[in-house]
Amino acid sequence: VVLQTQTDENGNYLFTGFIPDEYFVRFIYGTYGGKYNGQDYKSTLYTQTVNQDDNDISTFNIESPDNEDIYNLKKANYTEIRESDARDLYGDETIKGSRQYVNNYCDNSGNGVTNKLATELKEQSSDEFKENTYMIANSASINIEIEYDRKESETSLTGSNNIGNGNYDLSSCYQLQNLDFGLIERPKSQLELIVEIANVKVILSNGQTLFDASEKATNVMWISKDKNTDYYNGNLMKVPTVRTNTNGQIVLTMDKEIMHGATVRLTYRVSAVNIGEVDYYDPKFYYIGQEDRPYTENTVNVSDTNIVTTTLNTVISYVGTQLTDEEVATRNNLQFEKEQNTEWDIITIDEIINEKLLDNRLIEEAKKYSTIIQTDSLGTKELVPILVSQENGIAESKVLLIETITPESSTDDRCYNCMAE
Repeated sequence: VVLQTQTDENGNYLFTGFIPDEYFVRFIYGTYGGKYNGQDYKSTLYTQTVNQDDNDISTFNIESPDNEDIYNLKKANYTEIRESDARDLYGDETIKGSRQYVNNYCDNSGNGVTNKLATELKEQSSDEFKENTYMIANSASINIEIEYDRKESETSLTGSNNIGNGNYDLSSCYQLQNLDFGLIERPKSQLELIVEIANVKVILSNGQTLFDASEKATNVMWISKDKNTDYYNGNLMKVPTVRTNTNGQIVLTMDKEIMHGATVRLTYRVSAVNIGEVDYYDPKFYYIGQEDRPYTENTVNVSDTNIVTTTLNTVISYVGTQLTDEEVATRNNLQFEKEQNTEWDIITIDEIINEKLLDNRLIEEAKKYSTIIQTDSLGTKELVPILVSQENGIAESKVLLIETITPESSTDDRCYNCMAE
């Protein structure tokens, strides 16, 4: 490092007093955490041409994006459009400050984002976050010679007029202006988890099926869950909103005389939906916005493209009675039977803590539930954004919960819900 400085509040910077030599300008962002970090931002498109030609600004080679290229000083100074003259370091998973390293950290080294890591990524202020998400961007190599390019002069050979004010004055002025670096927000990743009742069945003690409904029917009031369907503004994801009072409601009406001994069978559908934006792994897309293997309406296999997918590794669902005296607590005797749910398993609170599946601030709330179950089945499908494919953007699993109504279950409020995350 020959000289270093920080940009001012307007993003301007200045280096002076350097001697003729070959230099490049290195920009580092994200070292202080906050908004402009390597997780959420990247260098803007690198629009410098890639062919070695006297008219090109640089000799950038997309096949080797980290290789040093040569900066055409004169061409850059005469470019009217202010474009980024530097680009992110692509690197690998071992080089801090590179795109590959930051991506690997944010993906927990390929093991998926845990709740602890998700908190770090959201708050953007911890020392660990700053240490692992800063980015380095370099300009091309700049050959600073003794003279800029004396082809014309407005100064005299001697006297006070022999003081140049521009690169083409006869003496002592050498300026490289507008060597810029720009940031742009990276495509966002977002999953939505939807839990809704797919079917409700009531079987009386004599074996008769009283209800078997998946929609409104006689003595069945079925108000579907008010699901969000407006995810995008063009190709950009809308800011997710917290929706309140949008849960569906199903009410069954039956005689009290036949209620006791009846079995309630509730089938819940748990869906993961990729509502994120489209991104590609290809360095060509990253640097110049062009993609040779895009996802199109004719795509059959996701693996035939470079599109970035998102996978939901684990879903946890809280069922049964809440072990608390709070008036709003759920009190029922819903039971989970493994033989009826091959994709789901019971998980203990200790396992949740050890696997870092839940924010530590919510552990005490989770302990209130008598039964907690989990599934990894949704993780068998790599989800593309539903913006390009509804079919390949949704993964589903179903879970069956059962309760037998008895006279002894006097504390049972006959209200059922299934929360998942």
